[in-house]
Amino acid sequence: LSFLGYAVLQFTENDFDTRSEEARLLRISALNNYDDGNMTAATVITVFLSKSKTKTPNRSHSLFCTDTLMRYGTGRVRYQVLEHKDVKCDKKQHNVDHDASGPCLAVTREKYNNYNNLKCAFPRCRTMVTNDEKCEASGKFDVRGYYSAEIPSPVYLPLGMEHGTGLSLQKIQGQADFAPASDRQFAFNAIFSMSTNKDRVDLAKTIARHAADNPLRVFTDISNKWTANVNSPKTTQLSTDDYMEVLLDSVFTLAPAGGNPECYRIFEAVEAGSIPVFLKADLDMEGSRCAHSLQHWRNSPALIVDMWDDLYPTMTVLMNNTTELDARQERMGMWYEKYMRKITADFEDLMLAPLPTADATKSKDPILPKVATATGDKRKKKEKMKRRREERKRRKEIQH
Repeated sequence: LSFLGYAVLQFTENDFDTRSEEARLLRISALNNYDDGNMTAATVITVFLSKSKTKTPNRSHSLFCTDTLMRYGTGRVRYQVLEHKDVKCDKKQHNVDHDASGPCLAVTREKYNNYNNLKCAFPRCRTMVTNDEKCEASGKFDVRGYYSAEIPSPVYLPLGMEHGTGLSLQKIQGQADFAPASDRQFAFNAIFSMSTNKDRVDLAKTIARHAADNPLRVFTDISNKWTANVNSPKTTQLSTDDYMEVLLDSVFTLAPAGGNPECYRIFEAVEAGSIPVFLKADLDMEGSRCAHSLQHWRNSPALIVDMWDDLYPTMTVLMNNTTELDARQERMGMWYEKYMRKITADFEDLMLAPLPTADATKSKDPILPKVATATGDKRKKKEKMKRRREERKRRKEIQH
């Protein structure tokens, strides 16, 4: 079984936690420095990432902080990845702070910015939103970080591995083959916090109920609250190194939905040769704005259970057939590579295609007045305030 090679940034733990400009460039250099010796004719795509407000890179930008897009790419493109400050549209001044002559992608977090501001600052770029777990961002973005069947968007890009765990995997595994499923110590691992989804509480109770009377060897590390920096000495949760060690030694990895069914754990598991386990309802998310968020995985070799109570009976049967476990692990890796290559090719197709005529026309006007014009609810609010002012003025005239 070949290891799904995962190259990430080459820097020390001290570099990772510094705010120096040199470290900031290192943090976004994996795509910048990627060269397989065949890239001279490739089109350069410039990616502008919203600048991190903390000591570490934005987790939601992990896909752009590693070489994932190049590993699964077609070879038609290479990337220049830069950072930008979150911006606000200024009607009086052109906000563009870049000089991308070719295709470009401006990436923002909806929590700190919106489509109009982003398009105003980067009128000649495609746009992408991340951190939108509830699928509440505008449907105008060209690329989405979380899939939803309810929001028509030309391209979806998955989370991929979180950059910190990717660094740990590379450090532990290198380019060596990972262990076949039949040689792994744990039937499955359950590493999650219960605070992000109430269904996780039910799963934790199911695991606790079977802890004493089931012969399966499992690894559990279930916490009450989610922690952003698991490598901090202040937390008792598994470090990224220990976490990846467990995944590399687990046949299956439980992937219960958090704020959104899609999570880094899914991709981290497959990259480590572990098979994800989904709850069927999480694949559908019926009635949600993030409907069918994991529908792409429905026909994959991942394990899907109707309810978490089915977990132990199903695992007991599967673990008794080591030959099938190894075959399933191999099918999972092959499916995943095909899946990632298709998604990356779709993204490249979008970036290499000409901008639509409407966008091209807007790009000639640096001010983009239509972007700055109040519409919908804002217009109604202004009209209402105007009527109130006129009514107050009329009453004063009557009194006098």
